[in-house]
Amino acid sequence: MAPGLNGEVSPAGGAWERADSATRRPRAPGVRGQGAPRGGERMGLPADLFAPEHYAATRRPIREASTLPPYCYWAPEFYAREEERIFLREWLCVGRAEQVPEAGDFFSAEVCGRPLIVVREKGGGIRAHLNSCRHRGTAIAEGDGHCTAFHCPYHNWTYALSGELLGTPEMEEARGFDKGQYGLLPVRLETWGGFLFVNFDPGSPPLLELLGELPALMKNYKVEAMVCTRRQTYEVRCNWKVYVENAMEEYHTPTVHKSVYTDRVPLESWVVEETRGLYEILYTETQGSLALLGDEGFPPIPGLSPKELVGSYIPYVYPSLVFLISPDTMFYVIVEPKGPEHSTISMGNCFPASTAARPDFEAMAKRYYNRTSTTLPQDNNACEWQQRGIRAPGAQPGRYSVREQLVHHIANYVLDRVLGPASIDSSGGSVGRWGWRKLPAAAGRPGG
Repeated sequence: MAPGLNGEVSPAGGAWERADSATRRPRAPGVRGQGAPRGGERMGLPADLFAPEHYAATRRPIREASTLPPYCYWAPEFYAREEERIFLREWLCVGRAEQVPEAGDFFSAEVCGRPLIVVREKGGGIRAHLNSCRHRGTAIAEGDGHCTAFHCPYHNWTYALSGELLGTPEMEEARGFDKGQYGLLPVRLETWGGFLFVNFDPGSPPLLELLGELPALMKNYKVEAMVCTRRQTYEVRCNWKVYVENAMEEYHTPTVHKSVYTDRVPLESWVVEETRGLYEILYTETQGSLALLGDEGFPPIPGLSPKELVGSYIPYVYPSLVFLISPDTMFYVIVEPKGPEHSTISMGNCFPASTAARPDFEAMAKRYYNRTSTTLPQDNNACEWQQRGIRAPGAQPGRYSVREQLVHHIANYVLDRVLGPASIDSSGGSVGRWGWRKLPAAAGRPGG
């Protein structure tokens, strides 16, 4: 497998973290797992949970809007609708192409309870299969590794990297059995920028169509040629929306990140960029790389524009990929829902291949790792604090700051998917951005 993908793990305060699935730390006190709320908490759920009137206040322009009802962040019924209408219909990032650099390299993943194998086949392409033997359903691969074929550990049915069924011991007397009809079940997989996305909806538009203008905006960074030199995984006891909302607002930084916060990136410097595509984007001018804590870093990526040389972007590809890209590096975060109150957070530090080949790379890269090893655990803790409070019996919706414009956008995206898109009231009373299965345009944003 690719060198440098070492699963290193940094200190993480209250959130779980892991280098592998067997190493975990206790969760924060008072935050239960993904089970249903108890007793009186369920009494806060309206009988007609998905009636639009319960969410009308969130549909208003941000200066008038209220946040989502708290139960949207813990109710199993609401989460089940999100899973059905968001995570089983949208393109979900599951990793990077450099995780499978050679034919036969594979890794396993799980999305909405569906186990997957992602593998590079002999022709060089990358495929995703359902990780389930077509005999009696046994998972045929675990973790990551390299193989020339997949062998079911139960009855030794054998599959090619492409998914074709090759060997079936003792099946000669099965009447009408056609091996050609029992290959591994394929899952749609498409790539952009070195990221791997899967989709369980055969009717979903192609990935690049939904990404709209984002690939053109990011082309100078050559993210598809970057290499991931360190990955970390955290288990965080919070709803997936809590995590992505935190990632897409800087309002919290002077408080949550006060140990490292400086005035080199003041709150007012952050700009919400106009977009056309299923993504959001923040931009700020910075003094030095935003991927560092004020240290001297690597030289900038060749070929960047003047705006790119003096600033950083934080794009969010709905519903689960966030990445920060600076003139010298990128780090990404994949948010994987594991239940209404549990998310797996996978992050990676990425650099141009020429940077990673420098003789001083390992020494200087520690400065970048220090940044993510400091700020991500702080974010993890903040998200667990919010989850603990938002599920309190009697908790009520709050109000948005204008610094939380993208939090408001995310809430309306969720409502459009869960309820169906809102119409735009000519009085400005109700605003919906996201057309159902349509490419969203910048003009449809919830009001500023």
